[in-house]
Amino acid sequence: MVVSAPLFTIVLAAGKGRRMRNRYMHKVCFEIAGVPTIVRSLDTFNRLGTVQNVVVVGEMAGQVVETVGERFSNVVFAYQPHALGTGDAARCGLQALAPISDSARVLVVAGDKIIDSQILSQLLAEFDAAGADLAMLASPAEHGGASAGRVLVDQTGRPAAIAEVPDIRLRACRAALREQIAAFPGEITGAWLQGLIAEHGRKALPLPLVFGSDVGKQLEAFPPAAPLDRQLLARGLDDMPAEFTLSGDGQRISAAEALRAPLRNESVYLVRKGVLSYGLQHIGADNAQGEQYLTDAIGAILAARDDHGIRFRAAYVATSSPHDIMSYNDPEELLRITDYFQGRSHQSLGELAQRLGTSTIRTVQEWLELFPDHDQPVPQTDASLAENYGDDPALIQERRRAYRMVLLRFAAEFGEQRHAILVRSPGRINIMGRHIDYQGGRCNLMAVNQEVIMAVAPRDDDRIELRNAQPELFPDATISLGRLVSQLNWDDWLSCINCEELERHLRDSAGKWSIYVEAAMLRMQMAFRQRVLQGMDLMVLGNIPVAAGMSSSSALVVSTAEAAAALHGLEVTASQFVNFCGEGEWFVGTRGGSADHAAMKYGAKGTINHVKFHDFELLEQIPFPKTHRLVVCNSFMQAKKAAGAKLAFNSRVASYRLGVTLVRRQFPQFAP
Repeated sequence: MVVSAPLFTIVLAAGKGRRMRNRYMHKVCFEIAGVPTIVRSLDTFNRLGTVQNVVVVGEMAGQVVETVGERFSNVVFAYQPHALGTGDAARCGLQALAPISDSARVLVVAGDKIIDSQILSQLLAEFDAAGADLAMLASPAEHGGASAGRVLVDQTGRPAAIAEVPDIRLRACRAALREQIAAFPGEITGAWLQGLIAEHGRKALPLPLVFGSDVGKQLEAFPPAAPLDRQLLARGLDDMPAEFTLSGDGQRISAAEALRAPLRNESVYLVRKGVLSYGLQHIGADNAQGEQYLTDAIGAILAARDDHGIRFRAAYVATSSPHDIMSYNDPEELLRITDYFQGRSHQSLGELAQRLGTSTIRTVQEWLELFPDHDQPVPQTDASLAENYGDDPALIQERRRAYRMVLLRFAAEFGEQRHAILVRSPGRINIMGRHIDYQGGRCNLMAVNQEVIMAVAPRDDDRIELRNAQPELFPDATISLGRLVSQLNWDDWLSCINCEELERHLRDSAGKWSIYVEAAMLRMQMAFRQRVLQGMDLMVLGNIPVAAGMSSSSALVVSTAEAAAALHGLEVTASQFVNFCGEGEWFVGTRGGSADHAAMKYGAKGTINHVKFHDFELLEQIPFPKTHRLVVCNSFMQAKKAAGAKLAFNSRVASYRLGVTLVRRQFPQFAP
């Protein structure tokens, strides 16, 4: 098993982006489908487990800080006082990471890039699998990006250099000058030379850049019509590179070959902190732009050698779609990206309808037609309800009214044209085996007709808008998944639920029903870290007695997890689902097992579920005897785990574990 080093990011957001033609808006703050670009990016990074994000700011820093600071708690800002290039900006960001280990992974990326989470997951996986010091994203030439730098690979397939287009043109210019000066029979003047140079660049290249500082300055001293010394020109060109040499195997690549290279650099780098520091220390400004390029630092890393040969291990991941990485430099490009996201939202609805079926996801208006405003039987609706609730006409009628209520409340809050699914999760009764599920024992579980019902619609951002049909008891809540993730330890689930940040969050959220929705969503996000789970609009109606031992809170966890799995198409088996929900509820501070969630997932009309734990398994579904009735009495004693009863609950869990330890000690012959 590969153990991953902690992940940090340096997000470059110091430049304003003048081509956006907006004096009042920073480039990274422009919204895409209602979400600022940098917020969308940081949310993606956090879902992949980032410990801390460093955002490098410069121009309009206050706007960036205000946009980001309200949403994320794991962001620090580094200020770049002078616009000296991306390399200098990365150096400013690295200073903010001075305390971390040199082995930590650092993702360096521009703040205006929109990167799909799956391609970033591939980059992280390749970095770890290859034991790399540096990994980068590249795109095939057919995806476009004609102005992007070319990734040059050596004969082993290792990325060995990055050739920026201005530097390719510069080398092409030198190669052409060598040939044409040697072949030109007449007198060479400064004017003739400048005309030839102009053919190889979008703007005139300074002579010191073409011929080197020493020779170039001498040439600048000559009048345009004065003849130039051929030997001086030749000496300058001989000292300056006209092609690219790969340090690993000495392979030479002409400027023309570099321009035709099949991989384009996406300027997304995952690098060890110490290795990034090395690259930035070896950065220069002897390039066509005269700036401190971040790519020059990456080039220094790729070219580094020691007594054993190539010093740093490098790898790359190629994108498979032009939409894996997107960026914009002007309003037109931003509009195209926005159209893509809006189109993707429409496509998602189409994909949902195809995957779930039109009988499962409908507009709320269409759902209401199945639950009309009268008590006359509706054959299609009543037949479906009977599968879950039995054939008691009074119960079916009562449940039909409940579904109509939750749909009407959803329509009033979110609109009746929204596409939604209906989710239910019943309460449960445990006949025998209380408090032994977390010890690996066996339980006999039944579901009951009291339940939680949800109408759920997908969103294309990270927000969960949570509403209840009884708002006087359960206030409205808004959850930002990205912000929540950014506040917690995201190494693994146990680290997350044991961190101090969560303790503070739970103290602030004591008694709030929304934490059970948070619990389900975060556990599913942890289980599917390669996916960025989107938000949902939820309307909830429940009639399970609250804090009465029938697991009203677990029903909220299970129904939320069911909705997330359905809307995202998560491939999770029923037994995995039970374990995820049981572990998810640890988020609220309890340390129970998964019996409640198993009863809800496997509960079927007229049956008792006989299950075991460690590892979970449904052993048998037993028909409930027709000669018996089970009577449940309400004691009206409440135990609100979210508000404090979890301490008593956890003390019972601890007592079992202490008891087992004491028995093993007292009777060692039975310890195994």
